Amino acid sequence: MPDERPQFLGAFLFRIIRNHAMNRLRYLVSGKRKGDGILAFDELDECIADTSESVEDTTDESELAEALNEFIAGLDYKKRFIFIRRYWYLDTQAQIGKLCEEKEENINMILARIRKNLRKYLNERGFD
Repeated sequence: MPDERPQFLGAFLFRIIRNHAMNRLRYLVSGKRKGDGILAFDELDECIADTSESVEDTTDESELAEALNEFIAGLDYKKRFIFIRRYWYLDTQAQIGKLCEEKEENINMILARIRKNLRKYLNERGFD
């Protein structure tokens, strides 16, 4: 716990948990381990700006989370399914293609369009 009590304790704890999960993911994918998780997050880097590590930015992060939830809720079922499978469950495009009975190339194109729309959506809401 920091010297000063964070204004938003839940966001502070969420950041700790998220950082721990990312460290664990990096450990699991290092060397000869599976590297799909890092690749999935790298795809989203172009959509979401890097946030600083200060606790004061937790309000911005909660607004970003709310904007992401609104964006995902606005997607049709198939696109939402593909997006969640890729960036939450970290499935490969081939795995998603099998689940959706689509070609891998089609899944890649759908994800690229979703990322483009997400970037546009976030830019309209002031997340540069």
